[in-house]
Amino acid sequence: MKPDARRLVRWLYPGLRVKRWVILSVLSMGVIVIALFTLGERGARTIYRAFPAGPAARYALISGLLVVGALGFGFSLLRLARSVAHGVAPSARIKPSTMIYRTRVLERGPRVVSVGGGTGLSALLRGLKEETSNITAVVTVMDDGGSSGRLRQEIDVLPPGDVRNCILALAEDETRFSDYFQYRFS
Repeated sequence: MKPDARRLVRWLYPGLRVKRWVILSVLSMGVIVIALFTLGERGARTIYRAFPAGPAARYALISGLLVVGALGFGFSLLRLARSVAHGVAPSARIKPSTMIYRTRVLERGPRVVSVGGGTGLSALLRGLKEETSNITAVVTVMDDGGSSGRLRQEIDVLPPGDVRNCILALAEDETRFSDYFQYRFS
């Protein structure tokens, strides 16, 4: 299977909540095409044989089909866009408009390099995150108190506290990443 075909097949995976809206949009387009077909001379003869009523009733039927098809198509496109936007957003609390702002506007922000350490750097990064997404942080690790000092002396490992706080400060969903980083293996 070609790579492009594999990407298309991924849209058919269960649980994406996309297929139902695509099917509804295709069916709605089919209803619109049938309604437009009946407006022609050949289609009018077919509808006259199937629906032997007056011309006003036939035009009401055609108009009803057009309205139902258009409403179904519009509704399916709206729900499809909402489903895709919900799948793209990293959290249910972040609205799609906020996501678009973050990706479109913040990526054009200034490029910032921040050098430092301690609790001040993570606070600085949290503030910079609201203005630009082009941030590079150079974290100087000098902590040697508490468990950081024990890590440095016993295992000869750099203390991870400042680096962890800076990674959390730059994360889009700090609470979720904080839960990951607070996990203790036992």
